[in-house]
Amino acid sequence: MCFAVVAALTGFPALAEELPPGEAAVSEAPDDGATLGIIRVPDKPIVLPTREPAPVRLDSVMVKGEKLNRALADTASSVSVTTGKQIENYGDQNLYDLARRVANVLADDDGSISLRGVNSLGAQGYGSPSSAPVISIYVDGIALDPTAVGGNAVDVFDVEQVEILRGPQSTSQGRNALAGAVVSTTRDPTPYWDLLGRMRIATEGSRQYALAGGGPLSDAFGFRLAANRVEDDGDLVNITRNDGHWDRSVNELARLKLALTPASIAGLKSVVAISRTRTDAAPDTLFIADSARDSTRRKATDNEPYRYINESTLVSWRNEYVLTPVFSLSGTTGFIDTTGDLAQDFDQTARDGGSTTLDLKGRNLSQELRLNAKAWGRVTGSVGVYATSFEDRRDYVLRDLQVPLSAVLPVPGAGQVVARIDTTSLASNKGDNLALFGEVDIQLSEPLTLTLGLRYDREQRETSVLYSIDRADAYLFGNETVPGINVLPVLVAADLLPTTDGTQRATGKYSALLPKIGLRYRLAPEWTLFATYSEAYRAGGAEVLRGQGTINEFKPEYTRNYEVGFRATPWQKVGINLNVYHVDWRDQQVATIDSDDGFDYSTKNAANSVLDGAELETRWQPLRGLELYLSSGYAHTRFKDFVDNGQDFSGNQFVDAPRFSGSVGGSYRHRTGAFVSLSYSSTAAYYSSPANAADERGDIRRLLDARLGYQGQRLAAYLYGRNLLDDDTVKSSVRTTTGLGITEEGRFVSYGTLRRLGVQLEARF
Repeated sequence: MCFAVVAALTGFPALAEELPPGEAAVSEAPDDGATLGIIRVPDKPIVLPTREPAPVRLDSVMVKGEKLNRALADTASSVSVTTGKQIENYGDQNLYDLARRVANVLADDDGSISLRGVNSLGAQGYGSPSSAPVISIYVDGIALDPTAVGGNAVDVFDVEQVEILRGPQSTSQGRNALAGAVVSTTRDPTPYWDLLGRMRIATEGSRQYALAGGGPLSDAFGFRLAANRVEDDGDLVNITRNDGHWDRSVNELARLKLALTPASIAGLKSVVAISRTRTDAAPDTLFIADSARDSTRRKATDNEPYRYINESTLVSWRNEYVLTPVFSLSGTTGFIDTTGDLAQDFDQTARDGGSTTLDLKGRNLSQELRLNAKAWGRVTGSVGVYATSFEDRRDYVLRDLQVPLSAVLPVPGAGQVVARIDTTSLASNKGDNLALFGEVDIQLSEPLTLTLGLRYDREQRETSVLYSIDRADAYLFGNETVPGINVLPVLVAADLLPTTDGTQRATGKYSALLPKIGLRYRLAPEWTLFATYSEAYRAGGAEVLRGQGTINEFKPEYTRNYEVGFRATPWQKVGINLNVYHVDWRDQQVATIDSDDGFDYSTKNAANSVLDGAELETRWQPLRGLELYLSSGYAHTRFKDFVDNGQDFSGNQFVDAPRFSGSVGGSYRHRTGAFVSLSYSSTAAYYSSPANAADERGDIRRLLDARLGYQGQRLAAYLYGRNLLDDDTVKSSVRTTTGLGITEEGRFVSYGTLRRLGVQLEARF
């Protein structure tokens, strides 16, 4: 028993998760970094015999994303916690799989995520390259950039816990957390040797090959390795290129974690995590002509090949040092390097309308230091400093854009002349962020706790763009067998095509003081009420409109957030979490398309917006091995007094903001090893553009997933199905303009994944 307690206090994963079915172990104490030590561990976890079964009760869940390591019952934020055990029970492969079961969350495997109806790129669902996201996604303490989010960095294989925090997290997470945060923590090295091998084979060429394991190399040093490869042939067909697997994708992950508790420095725990991810991605949208929408469902017409290679390297170094039983120091050093290589058909039709390439490069170095106090009299809290330096580049090249000359030169006979245009855009965005922050819980009386938080955030950014039109050759009657005529000087002189004079630069400096105050009142040991008020912001910025060569500046935006709710465990088997919120959003940044060709996004400040909603989540364990859940959410978003380019969006809903969402399901594991899990999720329809047009919507989603199998001490086998109802969902549908390169009006449509049926085999040692 002493071994199990010491192992738990050193922060290693729960022993019970590694035991064969039907055997009990000492329950794990939460890892708060308060006790660290050197221990000698056996090769296998110790199994303790029990004469009488312990009473059935819900597991204690600790929330780490707010950095005070509170129990879920004491956390006022609306947070959904998915443990590694639950990830395995439901067969999740990435963040977007587990998000199906979380209320007021809409997530897709193209990297898009919305919390409470707010897309990570903003209320309009897309953003200017110079705009920061409003939802932060962390892996082992590293904030991912948008390029990494669109790749495989959100893989959840061998993950200990994923927290989805809905609502502002500016006090604890700061930059880019105005609408919420996702915090993923991978498994640390275990104090015993273990190895897991997994293979999945399913319909439509869906496959997974995964391996994870490690153990102690000495009394003070341990390691863990994880590798995962996921393939899928997709559901789309390219009828122009005769490609039956147009959206085939391959995702790869490799991760190494090292843990050190040196005997020479008592109280120190140091963990290094190094991961490498690679995605060979499929197209996430198709262009379809309105006149042939039904007949071309899930059929691509691109005549140019598609390629998107996304690679990320993440390095995290976490240190915790216990000074006294009350005070400890912690620090996280993070580095992320990302690249993206995209090539695709410009007009996505069978016509020879040109092709594009987009090279993305990002780099971010961050450092956080905190002083933590636990039970310092009536105070528990944390104060710290955070600094980061970031830079990203976007090199965009357009070649052989085919445009009828009449589109840019409305003169008689211009319709008989076709122009070929080449353009180049080299853009960079870099900056620095520095923040001082703190949050404390003060126990005013036995039942009443006051929460105070404050963050000072300062940011400076610089954006530069070099845009050029490299060629504009005209061909009479579209005959390109003869040399073209250079008409670029004529079109530029007539102000029909834009140009820039060298590199354009824009800079900005921004700062904000963000308070948070809350009260938590414990009516009884099983019932807690709370109310909070907090403020959040996103820095302003300046951007260069590459097609116009002009600078556009936009102001910071702010939210005032009001939230009430309760946590209850009326019985040991039942947990209830309820949050109700209201948000006032001022000077909201909204990106709009400023040109017919879709080249330019500009960010503008809408007047105001309002959000209202609620989340209700319950867990119930009526029997040993059986856990049921219910998650439901309501989100009402609306612009106020927002007029852009002559269109009045006032009263309209945000993009990707379903009014209702919910999920119900459960899992059961019998002591013999028999296992079953089932989940059903439903999401209301939602709009794909701020115009809220009836034909620009995402469909209602109805997704049913199930797993059935057996897990023995060493081997396990499952049958599983995802989207068992074969729901043929349109995720988004956005009307295109009839600008340069688009000769037929239509829309861009993206689809959800169709049904997958498969088998999963595992071996544990």
